[in-house]
Amino acid sequence: MQLQLFTIPADPVCKEMQTFNDFLKTVNVVQLVPAFVQAEKPYWSFAVAFEPRVETQAGSFDSVVKQNEKTSLTAEEKIIFEALRAWRSETAKAELLPYYMICSNRELAALAVFKPISVEELRQVRGFGDRRIARYGEQIIEVLAGV
Repeated sequence: MQLQLFTIPADPVCKEMQTFNDFLKTVNVVQLVPAFVQAEKPYWSFAVAFEPRVETQAGSFDSVVKQNEKTSLTAEEKIIFEALRAWRSETAKAELLPYYMICSNRELAALAVFKPISVEELRQVRGFGDRRIARYGEQIIEVLAGV
C-alpha cells in the first residue's frame, strides 16, 4: 500500500482539485482521510492510501467495470473475471450476438466475487434467471471450475 497527500485550497474552482480527481481515477483507493484546515487561507488536506491498478492482458479491469457500484476485486477475482470475459467473447462470436446479451460486465464481476459452484448457487447471482441459466449455466460453472 502507498500513501499520497494532497492539499487543495478551499476555492471551489482550482487546478489542484482536477489533479486530485485525475489521480483518484488511476488508483484503487484503500482509504481516504479528509481534513479541513482553518488557516489564513483555508484548505482541504487529503491523505490517500492506495494500491496501483493492476493491468491485465485485456486491459485494465477498472476500465471495464464501472466503479460506481463500489466493486473492488482481488487479484484472484480479476483473473476469474478475465476468464469469464474470454468465455463471453467466444460465446458471443459463436452465437452472433453482442457480448452484453450473454452477460454484462457487472454480472461477470458478481460471478467472480461469488464464485458459484452449482446451478443452484448461480440462481442467487443478480441477473441470472431461468432462461440465462438454462442457456449458459453449465458453461459458466465449467469456466469457474477451470480457473
